[in-house]
Amino acid sequence: MGGCCFAKIALIPLVLLGMNSAVQARCLLADKYHKQGKTAQEYYALNICAVRYNDDEAQMKMAESYMKGENGLEKDEKQALYMYQLAAENGNAEAQVRLAELLQSFDTSSDRRKELKDYQTKLEKVSEEAGGFSGEIQHPYTLLLLASERLENKWYYPSLNRSAPARASALLSSYKISPEKRQAALKDASKWKTRKLLEAAKEVLSADEYPDFERRLKNDSMRTQAMSELKERVMGYVDKNEKERSNFR
Repeated sequence: MGGCCFAKIALIPLVLLGMNSAVQARCLLADKYHKQGKTAQEYYALNICAVRYNDDEAQMKMAESYMKGENGLEKDEKQALYMYQLAAENGNAEAQVRLAELLQSFDTSSDRRKELKDYQTKLEKVSEEAGGFSGEIQHPYTLLLLASERLENKWYYPSLNRSAPARASALLSSYKISPEKRQAALKDASKWKTRKLLEAAKEVLSADEYPDFERRLKNDSMRTQAMSELKERVMGYVDKNEKERSNFR
């Protein structure tokens, strides 16, 4: 498969804090096999890293290969959609844009729309057994809203690929959508961000602290202060774990 970016895997968070040594070693195998020309082994290592260990860079690489039918994989839009969906769930801005574009391509005929609806039903079943994966396919406009958000507001996203491609804003501004659907998309984006904030909070707060944070996050008058406090904890936690991982690098 094409070259990956796992040389910097120690900086890629599994949730917020990064992978442990065993997971890092597993994902690094993809680059090792790529250099050795072992395509089958590379695919296997990359697939494990993408699905079992929820690494968004691996997910993006798999999605691109499925979209193009390259690197030993047959072209499969639905498998690409699944991988883009996993990466988009991690907050990967590029995945959010590409997923939005792919979803729009399904909205071109009744047969294509039915194909997407049937696949969404399958995703919902997958989500029942996959922690952290909602299985819900967001509206393309919602995905573009998330991708075009300012970088400094994405400090709690699992992915480090948070910077929106230039075309995200362009696609957003040219998107034809009714005021009602636009309002619904804005609400969905807000719900998505709240869910990610709560996932981050579970990583850094104690069991006693979490319920109070959740309560304040859902209170409009307390939300800003709660987020500010969580950001401070997250940054400190990430710095601590980064130092602990330095020996691995």
